[in-house]
Amino acid sequence: MRILVVDDEAPARARMRLLLQELGRTEVREAASVKEAVARLAEAPAELVLLDIQMPLLDGFDLVDLLPDPKPAIIFVTAYAEHAVKAFDVAATDYLTKPVRKERLEQALKRVERSASVSLPTADRPPSPALTRITAERANTLHVLDVDGCAVFFAEDKLTYVNHSGVRHRVNATLDEIEARLDGDRFLRIHRHAIVNLDQVAELHAWFAGAWRVRLKDGSEWDVARRRVGEVRGRVGF
Repeated sequence: MRILVVDDEAPARARMRLLLQELGRTEVREAASVKEAVARLAEAPAELVLLDIQMPLLDGFDLVDLLPDPKPAIIFVTAYAEHAVKAFDVAATDYLTKPVRKERLEQALKRVERSASVSLPTADRPPSPALTRITAERANTLHVLDVDGCAVFFAEDKLTYVNHSGVRHRVNATLDEIEARLDGDRFLRIHRHAIVNLDQVAELHAWFAGAWRVRLKDGSEWDVARRRVGEVRGRVGF
């Protein structure tokens, strides 16, 4: 079983790796932050994420929102037992409190191995529900945004942003990762640099040299890839 350990504290990651090795689980990688975990999972999927909750900037629940499909099993590992209810609300397989005992970890691993999320083939796994909220950063503050209010997700200077209610926020995920979790009936990738909320499209107009642009209700304008023009026109009724 491929395992990713996500914890901002190096000693905690080292202890977890040692416990996993003692239990015969050697296919283990590590990440020190949510951003690093997203990158690790993009490089190679995992079947299980052992996930700390309290980390700087983005916490463990933020990572759950950003996990690509098919989602791995989640075991939360934290010193704070008060998060247990929320952990199971997001369909965690188990919840371990620090310091983790080897016997308790083994029990949790066996539970994962018995669960359908690991044993079912990828094609048979039920799809994850579309995102309804997303965590984004602005002015060194994390904001939980409702996806309905997101007008456009876009990439700029190797970073990803979202315009929500006329305000720009930074998102710690790639456009590909975000696109995979959005409702495809409401959001459309119009260009490799932009995903728009179709409910926010106010106008589609010709640009120079045969190019097209959409203007959103917030007044911003975005290029439409030539191969996407027909789909945009059909989806928004132009």
